[in-house]
Amino acid sequence: MPAAGWTRAVRRAVRPFHLGRLTVAPTWARVAARPGRVVLRIDPGMAFGSGVHPSTRLCLRALLHCLPAYRCRAVIDVGTGSGILAIAAARLGASRVWARDVDPIAVGVARENVRVNDVVRTIHLVRGRGLGPTPLRAGVIVANLIAETVAALLPAVRSRLECGGMFVGSGIVADRLPEVLAAADASGLSVVEVLTSAEWRAVILTATPARSRRERRLL
Repeated sequence: MPAAGWTRAVRRAVRPFHLGRLTVAPTWARVAARPGRVVLRIDPGMAFGSGVHPSTRLCLRALLHCLPAYRCRAVIDVGTGSGILAIAAARLGASRVWARDVDPIAVGVARENVRVNDVVRTIHLVRGRGLGPTPLRAGVIVANLIAETVAALLPAVRSRLECGGMFVGSGIVADRLPEVLAAADASGLSVVEVLTSAEWRAVILTATPARSRRERRLL
């Protein structure tokens, strides 16, 4: 679809919505500010991440669950797309967010959304694949990709999480969930929760203590 047609289709489909204390609204919509609510203004452009797709909403639900425990800690967003999850993390209290995407168009779109949401000082946005180099471990790592890519990312995730930190992986179709869970177990990550929306799944994982892994192998 040509860019102009894509833009028209998105503008017809995307409407403001509420999720917990978050309100996600396209930049062209009027939304009244209300006490206690966090408003994210997102123009997806040609990038993924308007908030319409269930996998994105599952990630937002997970961030609302995870971030209170890691307020003012670091977050890594792998495959940031429009930047919606990185911006949500920044607005929900993360002190530093590293956002990466391999697509230069997505990086450009995300950069503009970061500016619109006034979180330029919090979000470090770069073009790159995977977790990439960051100066310290993260309290939360989020990746809204596909099952195969999420599973391949997990071996590196455990070494990049703070003690007790959480990984959120989404974009997983239901019948691919077992392979992601198997990869998590092999990587020393245990399941905190599996979130569901129609055929889509998101996993919240945490590092399994070494002692627990030894005990599990003995069973």
